[in-house]
Amino acid sequence: MDVETLRGIALFAALDGEQLAWLAQAGTQHSLADGDVLFRDGERADAFYVLVDGELAFSARDASGREQFLTRHVRRANSVVGRAETDHDGKPRAAHEFTGELPLLADADYMATAVAVGPTEVLRYAKPQFFEMLVRCPQVCTVLLPVLAWRIHASEVAVRRRATLEALGTLAAGLAHELNNPAAAVSRSASELADLMPQLLRDCSCLGRRAEPEELAAVNATIDGIRNRAPLRAVDPLDAMDAMDEVTDWLEDRGIDSGSLADDLVECGLRVADLDALAAQLRPDVVGPAVEVVAGSLRGHATVAEVVGASSRISTLIASTKAYSDMDRASERDEVDVVEGIEATLTMLVSKLSGIRVVRDYRDGLPTICGRPSELNQVWTNLVDNAVDAMPGGGTLTITADGVGDDLLVEFRDTGCGVPADALPRLFQPFFTTKDVGRGTGLGLYLSHEIVARRHGGAISVSSEPGDTRFCVRLPVRS
Repeated sequence: MDVETLRGIALFAALDGEQLAWLAQAGTQHSLADGDVLFRDGERADAFYVLVDGELAFSARDASGREQFLTRHVRRANSVVGRAETDHDGKPRAAHEFTGELPLLADADYMATAVAVGPTEVLRYAKPQFFEMLVRCPQVCTVLLPVLAWRIHASEVAVRRRATLEALGTLAAGLAHELNNPAAAVSRSASELADLMPQLLRDCSCLGRRAEPEELAAVNATIDGIRNRAPLRAVDPLDAMDAMDEVTDWLEDRGIDSGSLADDLVECGLRVADLDALAAQLRPDVVGPAVEVVAGSLRGHATVAEVVGASSRISTLIASTKAYSDMDRASERDEVDVVEGIEATLTMLVSKLSGIRVVRDYRDGLPTICGRPSELNQVWTNLVDNAVDAMPGGGTLTITADGVGDDLLVEFRDTGCGVPADALPRLFQPFFTTKDVGRGTGLGLYLSHEIVARRHGGAISVSSEPGDTRFCVRLPVRS
């Protein structure tokens, strides 16, 4: 590699001839064809690469094993002059011209796979030569360190974006699961009403033609009495069958086709005593139409009540979703009711909590704190998620909230398998996870720590032994 070519690379532009001469002989030039792999994600980092000419595409596998494109480095040896100092997305020009420094400095693995796009020329500096370069050519640090800082910042932004998408996925899955039952109930009840109303109108018309005013009043009084009666407690199945048999016999004794009528009457709370009381106020030829109207009216009332209940459940879920995501003030600091946020989170994750007993212990009269609601809800989501994953066979999750001095202390305690002692010091480090491959990225607790400590001036800690793992979040009431 000639010295003049090296001088045109931003990383080496400030070096003198002696330094450039050393770089020329210390590096190894490699020519890559289209599709050649320079290094792979997960391989031990053993070299620093300078892009002389061509293009490199970087990708990595996500937690599910899918390959995802990350970025590309492009450098054309004959068109460097006149390029902007940064790309449109803020990527420094120099960031296109080298790769591999971060895993070498961290003594770690490559964090992506680099593949040549078209014919590409690179200079390879083995790990010892890279560190010697930093000593012999300290000027390269004035270019390398700002790029390194930008890459770390860009990685954090990408991590936050990914965590936000994961949280939205969790929210969508939980909401879809919880909306399914009330939505199905509304659809089913609407269909029942569509079938019921025409028949009820015909029955009312028939009764109206036969009944006297006082008989109509008796029918209305019976309907109102049953509607206002306290709901029936669950009865023994055998008792319910006995009641069905008695009502069926009562109807048949009067020449009334029972069909589904007996089911409707018993389910709506009528018993033989109620039917006797009604029949005593009616002429025999009015009893049949009257019972039909009573059954239809009560069935309609019960069906409307189901619609109201399901609609109320949907409204509650929407309110919980809004409280969870806090769409109106997602990026602003505001007064935050921590308990409200925890409860909204539990509502969103209720489908994941199947088989887990949740115990709440919130002190009355807790003050609000000044913070970012949606970010704190992300913390609660991560902590509940971890507790659920630690108790695959079921267990108990205990959540407490209390005031300690000028702080608010929230504790999530689970009865799961616990965290290995050697893993505890690394639990809040990025990309560290104790979960099986494909089940965790190692970002949840790291982001939770960042949100609590850096964004809210608080602290998060963990203690663990089998059957008792506790995550404690301390948040200042005013910050």
